Amino acid sequence: MRLFASLGRGRDAPTCVLLEPQLEMIHRARRRFAPVGSAEVHVLRGDAASLPFPDRSADLVLSLGVLCCMAPAAVPRAIGEIDRVLRPTGRCAFAVPRRQIDRHERLLQEAGFEVVERFGRSRLLLRKALSGGTASSVGAPLSSAGRPVSEGDRVAR
Repeated sequence: MRLFASLGRGRDAPTCVLLEPQLEMIHRARRRFAPVGSAEVHVLRGDAASLPFPDRSADLVLSLGVLCCMAPAAVPRAIGEIDRVLRPTGRCAFAVPRRQIDRHERLLQEAGFEVVERFGRSRLLLRKALSGGTASSVGAPLSSAGRPVSEGDRVAR
């Protein structure tokens, strides 16, 4: 299952948003994440290159097998979107196949991210570098506050 997840703070509990472009995977995610306890989980249809979240709204972004499944030209745009939605103190975690990690790590560093920790050869935990650049240096211009999500894109939990 290819999921892009963003975690922010709700009123009383964490809120997790899973973003998936394929409708069948959305239905699977809804079934899998229905019994999550006190955290709110929302499953939306969308694309990592155009995140439907406001600027600086995510504490954590997980990209697990997402960047490697995108067209190479779309990867810098997705990294730019992650940069846009991540809070200055936020973290992002990436997992890609070993043969692609060097390319993706270079793009992330060019976008102003620094590696906090490595997990094996193909997984990274990153944060925005204090003196780093912005993701606009590696991709297309960033969107403003993100596109609104229509009710048709929302899937009830």
